[in-house]
Amino acid sequence: MSEEEWAEVWTCDGCEKEFVTEVEALEHEQHCSKAWEDYWKCEGCNKSFDKESDALEHEKMCQQYLELKNIIKRKADTDFEEPERSIAAIPNFEED
Repeated sequence: MSEEEWAEVWTCDGCEKEFVTEVEALEHEQHCSKAWEDYWKCEGCNKSFDKESDALEHEKMCQQYLELKNIIKRKADTDFEEPERSIAAIPNFEED
C-alpha cells in the first residue's frame, strides 16, 4: 500500500475492517465486539465479556475478583504506625 493510499484508509482496532473515513471507522468500532474485547474483562479471573454490564454482573459473584477486592481494601484500611524513637538513638552534638 502506497503512502497516499494509507492516508485514506481507517481500520477497526478489533476486526481490522477498513473504512474510507475516520468517522465510519469510529462508528463501526462502537458496535464491534472485537474492538471492545480487552475492555470488558473480569479483573479477578480475566474472563472476557461483550458488554460492560455483563462483566460487572459477573464480578459480583466471581470469587477471584471478590478476594482481590478484599485484599486491596484491607491494604487501604491498614494504619502504619511510626516506631517510637529512643532518645538514646539521637546523637548529642553539644560541645563540652
